[in-house]
Amino acid sequence: MKKTKIALGVVIALGVVWTGTAWYTGKQIEANMGQLVDNANQQISQYLPDSHLVLTQQDFRRGIFSSHVQLVLQGAANASQDDPLAAGQKVIFSESIDHGPFPLSQLKHLNLIPAAASVHSELVNNDTVKGLFSLSDGHSPLSAETRLGYDKSSATAIDVTALNYTDSTGKISAQPSVFNLAADGQQNNIRFSADVGDVTAQFKNDSNLPVDMTIAGLDFSGDTHLSPEGLRLGNQALTLKSLSTAVNGQPVLSVSGVNMNSDFDNNAGKTGGKINYVVDKVQLKQQTLGSAALTVSLNNFDTASVKQFYDNYNDVVKQNLADIASGKQDDPQAMQQSVNQTILQNLPLILKGAPELSVDSLTLKNEKGESRFSLKADFNDPSTVTTAPQSLGQVADGYMKNLNVTLSVNKPMAQQLLTIIGQSQGYSIEDAGKLAVQQIQGLSAMGEMFHLATVQGDNIVSSLQYSQGDVTVNSQKMPLEQFIQQYVPAGPAAGE
Repeated sequence: MKKTKIALGVVIALGVVWTGTAWYTGKQIEANMGQLVDNANQQISQYLPDSHLVLTQQDFRRGIFSSHVQLVLQGAANASQDDPLAAGQKVIFSESIDHGPFPLSQLKHLNLIPAAASVHSELVNNDTVKGLFSLSDGHSPLSAETRLGYDKSSATAIDVTALNYTDSTGKISAQPSVFNLAADGQQNNIRFSADVGDVTAQFKNDSNLPVDMTIAGLDFSGDTHLSPEGLRLGNQALTLKSLSTAVNGQPVLSVSGVNMNSDFDNNAGKTGGKINYVVDKVQLKQQTLGSAALTVSLNNFDTASVKQFYDNYNDVVKQNLADIASGKQDDPQAMQQSVNQTILQNLPLILKGAPELSVDSLTLKNEKGESRFSLKADFNDPSTVTTAPQSLGQVADGYMKNLNVTLSVNKPMAQQLLTIIGQSQGYSIEDAGKLAVQQIQGLSAMGEMFHLATVQGDNIVSSLQYSQGDVTVNSQKMPLEQFIQQYVPAGPAAGE
């Protein structure tokens, strides 16, 4: 009996503590909700300038174990019809907040780790988003579950329901998708992943023929962190099982087995890493073109300078977007010129510290053979050049230390590739094969005639090296000026 009383006392004590803590957590949530909304508006202002979007809260109802609030994203009073939300338009999110330390929604999933709160979010149906609800049979097209830690960390799972859209031009269907996002309290370490449901689309092309497109097995993920310099680095991965298209019921193009991954990190103020791409199979009208693979390495990039380059580039892009929104700019060519100018002006930032870039391997392969390309570029730091260059070679040396490029085209592989492409353009198998042979023979003859390539067995091989003002093309060495005069096409004459 005594032990029973002790156990009962412990349960009652835990209940009182839990209730008191949950009540206190609810008070804290209510007290800090305004600050959370203000922070969100600052983010909107920073990343979506001139969007005229404002976030507010309404209808906060606090209980002991849970609270409810609505977050309202709306167009500001000066928003126009061209903005994401016009004045008066609202997107409302219904938020159900279970208080910590043991949110009830987490207990249902047997998650016993203490948390400040667990939030269930759903989109509210109104005139602004009723079109989205029509895509999901009247249900909320998305919902989210967010776990908030006492250290301000968060973990969110977003579920997107099956969506279907049909009109007079065609139909699009998407299977359910799941997105996950987690961050620490300082927003330093961020992890994300997505399992995207299969997407099918049916529409008609310019020739009024029915087109079918399917995207299946798309997944991506990442685990990133901020370097001490503020540059976001880490690893990312993407996979795609297949992408296929058909016109008038006949297969046209299909791609399968796409994989991409990258991994970058910072070490003593220097950034480096690798990017890998693989495509297992590409088919054109049910004939296999082959597979492809690419590996790129970047090393010794000055992290602080790369961050500055990234910020300068983003500032120009944001300004262009702001000019579009305000009607100050609508010329795509002028905007592209401003971006290109920014890149050129900030090129010394990227090259600070003499970084290295290499295409370790680019391969195209089919059943007849394999073609390869590689490149290695070792750069100089332009900021270390203290004397005015006296020649074109000295100008190049201010940026480039060494360059090594090799290309090997396998003739049987290339002939088969060009034959399939020719067939897709309407040639017969025989004519496409003959045309492919002629094209490869012409490429080989031209390369040898201009000393740009040599034939080694079944391969057309070309190599180029640059170092200290000299260029070597297939073992033929010459000054950079001579190479440009001999091989680089001249620009338009003055007045043309």
